[in-house]
Amino acid sequence: MAAASKQATVALCEMRSGQQGDFFALLAEKSRRTTRDGKPFYSLRFRDAARSVTTPVWENSPHFPLCETLKTGLIYKIRGVYTEHEKFGGQIDVHAIRLATDKDRADGYDPDAFVCKSRFDVDAMMQELVQHAESIDDDGLRDVVLYLSLI
Repeated sequence: MAAASKQATVALCEMRSGQQGDFFALLAEKSRRTTRDGKPFYSLRFRDAARSVTTPVWENSPHFPLCETLKTGLIYKIRGVYTEHEKFGGQIDVHAIRLATDKDRADGYDPDAFVCKSRFDVDAMMQELVQHAESIDDDGLRDVVLYLSLI
């Protein structure tokens, strides 16, 4: 599953059904399963900051042996086609995949973009936490909670 010739990268979360593209995605889950008929396949779940997609890799796929080497928690550069499945949601038909590297930064690779973040303002949440901590009646407990909020 080596990546093919270079093309512009797109964000996974911006892809539309039927669109092919190169994108970066974190492998969030990988499991080896079997069908009802006992045939093995891999179920892969890739995500970016805003979208999560599944990728079934069937036993007869040329990519099946590579699935053993893929590691969860790592970010990959993928070429594939995004589709919306009526029952299973967003899916990717993977054409090529490789581990993302620092050289990919020129194509928009940013490892920090895959860190889960709150949709709420961090400073506002911290201010609310401190307000709650200041209302604790027990002086010792209040001091510990306020101290921990500074770390």
